[in-house]
Amino acid sequence: MNAIVTLPIASFDLAHLTPAAPSPLEVILSASGPAFMGVFAPDGGRPELSTLREGIQRAQAFLDSCAAQTGALRDAAAPLPVEAIGRQIGAFVTAWPNASKADLAGYGAQLAEDVIERRPCRYALQAALRRLRHTSRFLPSIAEVLVAIDGEQSRIRGTLWHVSQIPTELDRARTALAAAKGRAKATRQRDGERSSLGGTA
Repeated sequence: MNAIVTLPIASFDLAHLTPAAPSPLEVILSASGPAFMGVFAPDGGRPELSTLREGIQRAQAFLDSCAAQTGALRDAAAPLPVEAIGRQIGAFVTAWPNASKADLAGYGAQLAEDVIERRPCRYALQAALRRLRHTSRFLPSIAEVLVAIDGEQSRIRGTLWHVSQIPTELDRARTALAAAKGRAKATRQRDGERSSLGGTA
């Protein structure tokens, strides 16, 4: 571990700092998982047929996009290797040119050790460090960095949990859709019978 955290700052790979369009994986992990939960039955009431159909279509499309990214989702949620954490922390500390190289070396080594203990997933670490680079005018404390990483980890776990629940919600929605169609058909039949009775009276 010491060989990783004491590498010269200049030797770290900065390629991952290059801005890029969000990948399909990033779109999935940034999606609001809860938005797909309960979309079929707002406020616990009986949804309209159009609401059910729209909800099912949206959820199925979202699931299809997740299925296409299964491997990437699994990799993004897996703990990062120690070497990768060291590289990202090394690149991160170079974002504050107002700090001395001596300060950065000590700070980077301590931060890397603390982050390595947490073993965050790749997406959580990248998202947390990116947000801190964009919002912190001065070098953030180690505690601030760890809080940011923990927050991203929690958000990703929550999103992935919601994704895992969508198939169950879809089954419930399809059952509700079939029941709603049955009620609509029964209503039409009753209305037709009443019309027939009225016409023969």
